[in-house]
Amino acid sequence: QLIDRVEQITKEQNYQR
Repeated sequence: QLIDRVEQITKEQNYQR
């Protein structure tokens, strides 16, 4: 699902922050 991909990207961005 698209949300699944967005969730992973958000987690990756949060990790960088």
